[in-house]
Amino acid sequence: SQVASVIGAQLALPLSLDVVTQTILTVGRILIITLAGILIGEEYGVGTVRLMFTRGPTRTQFLFAKVGAILTCGGIGVLGMAFLGILTGQLLVPFTPFPQRFDFFNTAWPGHALLLVFYLLLGLTVYGLMALFFATLGKATAAGIGITLVWILVIEVLGETVGFVGKTMQGTIGEILAAVPNCLIGHNIDALLQNQGHYLFGNSLADVPDVQALLALVIYLALFIGLAWWIIQRRDVTN
Repeated sequence: SQVASVIGAQLALPLSLDVVTQTILTVGRILIITLAGILIGEEYGVGTVRLMFTRGPTRTQFLFAKVGAILTCGGIGVLGMAFLGILTGQLLVPFTPFPQRFDFFNTAWPGHALLLVFYLLLGLTVYGLMALFFATLGKATAAGIGITLVWILVIEVLGETVGFVGKTMQGTIGEILAAVPNCLIGHNIDALLQNQGHYLFGNSLADVPDVQALLALVIYLALFIGLAWWIIQRRDVTN
């Protein structure tokens, strides 16, 4: 059947990499947001943050230890899920009528595949650091997880809707509204993945170039880390 044909084709490379990437992006956001929220929120909830601030490590070291934990766990998670996903597809390919072919493979393909995974990790890290910032601001796990999820499910959806409406309008207002999605985290992550998908899977290029999308994500990274550091430095945790 047509459905079986589509599923069978997606189990083999290169399409299996695309399926794995989109799955990790969906599941990974929830996991890394939860991890970051707990990493910070539990310190305030249990009260161990005061103990840590008075037992040697500086507040800057405390913050970057949390950032390092997010990066480490995120990297292990992304690489592990990508490897297992592709391996599972390869193990199932012999049971389908679509044998694994390597006519897509060339000298540039591995580089683009690594960039795809790197951009995926970068995008998940931005969401993780957003949760870290809000958990620091609210001194609670719920603040880090809840506000970040609201951003993803409400703010980014509204931003994409505004951008769509802007494309149907003429004039300066329409241009401004159409550019709103370019400021969203998710839109820039999707652009980076789509641009690499152009070389890996034959997708069309995104409307946002890699340099612009990377710049936007770097600004978000600097903003979340900088604000979290500023709050930690100035906060009174003696009570």
